[in-house]
Amino acid sequence: MTHSFLKYEVLLFYPYGGEFCLIFTILSLRTGVLFDLTTLSLRTELLFNLYYFILTDGTSVPQTMETTKISSSIAELTRKGTCVEFFSAYQELDTNRMVSLATPDATVWFEPLGEGGKGLFKEFGKAVWELLMDCFPDIDNTIDSMYAEGDSIICKVVIFGTQEKEFMGLPSKGLKFNSEHIFVFKFDENDKITSLTIDWNHESFVAQLSGN
Repeated sequence: MTHSFLKYEVLLFYPYGGEFCLIFTILSLRTGVLFDLTTLSLRTELLFNLYYFILTDGTSVPQTMETTKISSSIAELTRKGTCVEFFSAYQELDTNRMVSLATPDATVWFEPLGEGGKGLFKEFGKAVWELLMDCFPDIDNTIDSMYAEGDSIICKVVIFGTQEKEFMGLPSKGLKFNSEHIFVFKFDENDKITSLTIDWNHESFVAQLSGN
């Protein structure tokens, strides 16, 4: 198949392991848009997701554009990259990597649980995520959208999995759940997570696992 280059490319700077990863060269096909991804260290699918949400916010790729260096909002790009890294670590059941993205005193709030759902990111958050991973070994997520609002990055994410053990008083019936979540990440000036608020329809979550 022959690829024809459009007259622009997007340079995306993404800090990872002390280095910067770039570049996306956009290829135009009759059937749509493909991406030739070059990376120093990140997995291709992560870069694709990061590009898609950063440049387009979930919409179609613009078809007319000059060569652009995304330099005016490096902090926003870095923060969105951190969010992608968080959900990648979540997929890989790696809670150590998840909490490493936050400051030592970062907080988390699982909002539907009320005051009992608040705690330190590295302790309470890690414990909840490890419990979820233990009770739902196939737990996974899909990022639907991602956008910046002030110093926050708001992610709409679908989380799904199959229950194998009792979870927060819910006996396992071997049922699956599929739940839309909203993650609101706040960052400091060093682009580390300082707080995370997570919201979802808890009644629907319980109903799915109860078979109601």
